Amino acid sequence: ETAVSQQINLLENEIGFPLFDRIGNRIKPSYKGSLLLVHADEALSGIEYLSNVAQQLNGEFHNFVNLGFSSNVTDILLQDVVNKVNHILPEMGLKIVTGTTRRIHRLVFQGRLDIGFTFDIDKDLVPPNLEFKNVINSGLKLVLNPTHRLADQKGPIELFELEKEPLIVNEADIGLGKLIEKILKNADVSPKIVATSDNIHSSIMLVRNGNGITFVPTVPGQTEKLFSGVVLKQTTSNVNLPIISVKREDSGRKMDKSNLTLLHQIF
Repeated sequence: ETAVSQQINLLENEIGFPLFDRIGNRIKPSYKGSLLLVHADEALSGIEYLSNVAQQLNGEFHNFVNLGFSSNVTDILLQDVVNKVNHILPEMGLKIVTGTTRRIHRLVFQGRLDIGFTFDIDKDLVPPNLEFKNVINSGLKLVLNPTHRLADQKGPIELFELEKEPLIVNEADIGLGKLIEKILKNADVSPKIVATSDNIHSSIMLVRNGNGITFVPTVPGQTEKLFSGVVLKQTTSNVNLPIISVKREDSGRKMDKSNLTLLHQIF
């Protein structure tokens, strides 16, 4: 039993109900576990907000920008966004938050982030009064364990070859996960989902350990440097996955209005 499993078991014993439903080799958050996660996230956000208030009262972070990135766009976009913000607002400090797609959208809606960046999503799944803008399109690559039967295959991989393959999905119900689901459905491919993850690097770790395959967003010349111990393969499906900025004009943030307007014009 791993240390993580032990910690989960201890927490489940303390709260009195299971956090996950275990179905064969798959696990998914239980109904009560999902509700607890929402409340835990809200509690942590509240603590973070109070910490920010205290810092401002102490004269810290007098002039700063709050940037949010979903975990699956951080490696692709963070440095480029930071460079642009530092260029247009050189006197301002930065506070960077990473999290799930839902959390980034919620923090923008609550006015705790000046702008967020995530994969495009169904707008019915996000809070109201948010504005969206396409920032960049990402490609998509298949990630395989080096011992996988397709790892040494020359040329792009046909999607039909992934039928019934054990698939690890990043954020299965929103954003990147839904975009990948649509791509596979259009190709009439039904892989076997064995795990879901809210973090790209967790998915990569599972592939590295032989638990299945996954997909990662790509930017030419960058992705190969980010992941070791796995094989990245192009597929015959050439797709462009839109990464968007998320903002709320009437956020109520204390950031100078002219600076906020400039930030929103750039992204």
